[in-house]
Amino acid sequence: MTRLMAVAMLAAALGRGEVVDRLAVSVESAAILESEILDHLRVAAFLEGKPLDVSPRARRAAANQLIELALIHREMELSRYTPPGVEIAKPLLEKFRAEHYAEAAAFQAALVKHNLREADLLRNLLLQVTVTRFVNFRFRPGVRVSEEEVAEYYRDSYVPGWESVKAPVPVPPLQEAQGEIEAILTEQRVDQAMDDWLKAARDSVRITYQEEVFR
Repeated sequence: MTRLMAVAMLAAALGRGEVVDRLAVSVESAAILESEILDHLRVAAFLEGKPLDVSPRARRAAANQLIELALIHREMELSRYTPPGVEIAKPLLEKFRAEHYAEAAAFQAALVKHNLREADLLRNLLLQVTVTRFVNFRFRPGVRVSEEEVAEYYRDSYVPGWESVKAPVPVPPLQEAQGEIEAILTEQRVDQAMDDWLKAARDSVRITYQEEVFR
């Protein structure tokens, strides 16, 4: 899973917030509430099939993901980027349900158990698609991978990795592996470009944590 997808997986129901808790983080004039952090943790645990963790460390990690998400949304607005509609997320939700719950009743029961709604999952999946598309729109055009870099990756990573996992199957020649390697290196460069941008974006705004929320 790329860092981009990790960011997206923790992004949940931003607009939910039926219970107004307390301010957890301020990002300039924007507010992140404790209830939003807990929503993120619930959705992430449900989608990843893990026990719910609301420890101080988990809360801070989710808060940091929300901060990054807020910065990405601000960049979308500045770029006048038009996000996709919720319809694009519905097949993803159906795929998730089919893979994890054979019966619709079991799926609904699991939602109730985790204090979630289908709308929360749809919103999360939509955010995954939106962030992925925007980051590709924003950073992928500037990525270039040279033939020398492909050859270096093939020699230093691809061949040793193949021999350790797929031997005695012969290693494909460089010409056959070139497209796969270019895709790997491009994805790495996009992730790195996003990391660099997020760091600069965080440094450019005032972020204040209410430490009592994370104790």
